[in-house]
Amino acid sequence: MKIFAILILLILPASFTYASPVSVIKADSAKYAGNISKAVNYLQGRYSPITQLLSESEDSGQSWLSMGEYKNNFPYTYQQVMWIWSDNGFAVLALEPWNSTLSQTINRTIQSYNVNEQGEFLTVAGVPIQQYREVTDTILVRGDNYAVVTRNYNGAIIQPNLNFADEALYYSLSEFEKGNVAVAQHEVMRVASWWNSTCLVDAGVVPVQFNGIGAPTDSGFCPSNRLGLLLFTAKVVNIDLGRVGVEIEKVMWSHQIANGGISSLATGNGLPYGTANCESTSTSLLSYNLALIKRIQTISANAQTSVPEFPSTQIFILTVTLILMASMVLIRKVRKREL
Repeated sequence: MKIFAILILLILPASFTYASPVSVIKADSAKYAGNISKAVNYLQGRYSPITQLLSESEDSGQSWLSMGEYKNNFPYTYQQVMWIWSDNGFAVLALEPWNSTLSQTINRTIQSYNVNEQGEFLTVAGVPIQQYREVTDTILVRGDNYAVVTRNYNGAIIQPNLNFADEALYYSLSEFEKGNVAVAQHEVMRVASWWNSTCLVDAGVVPVQFNGIGAPTDSGFCPSNRLGLLLFTAKVVNIDLGRVGVEIEKVMWSHQIANGGISSLATGNGLPYGTANCESTSTSLLSYNLALIKRIQTISANAQTSVPEFPSTQIFILTVTLILMASMVLIRKVRKREL
């Protein structure tokens, strides 16, 4: 029986992997405490008691949706558009350490719409991507002076375009949440290598032509939301960006305009361009939410210690059966020798 026990002990460890401990996170927000406070105030100022959501921006111009999917059929300004995802979903996480009451209120409103959210945005909340799909923008409510909209990844199955910094970072978070730490860290370093001291130069900054994804007005500019998203993802996957990280954080906060929000865009030389919006402001705050970072790191650690799925249950059962049969034959031979 000793031989049988040894055989079983030999096959069991191969079915498990072991995770390193969840790292202790140290982040000092004191240096930018004033900026953080202004950003929080900006988000609070975008809150609408009527919808119990934040509006996209203070911009009084007509929403870019009227130029795209809902051309000539979307008469709302940026001030009147309430995005479930990404704006309000990100705001829930960004406000969590600074105004938990408002964060919870917005979260309850999001849940009340019972939208079957999936895809890239949820990686920021710790939910990995199951399938990459094309986006659809759905109008949930058309009010007299407001619209509630959500962006969902529920279209046709596609391959992710990792030449866009935000997509690459969502991919990094997703892989980390699945336990693939090395892949996640590699992707963060790849995105960080696009930094040129003023801008993350990805496929959106230097497009040949507008490709139909996102806001048409963003093409050719540096989207500010990428900076906060990179700082956040780097902290989550335990990558120290060093001097580059310090520089990115400084430039990110230089995009803060008078009302406390982070400009949605920046010029090639790093100057804020146009108005602020909720997404850029929320992503700028994410890296200071240490509880959120620890939650995602715990998800990753649990994924690394879970038993992996076998490619075929039948093969596994057959393998174990053969091992047991072989062990029984070996035991009989040993007993005969003892007799």
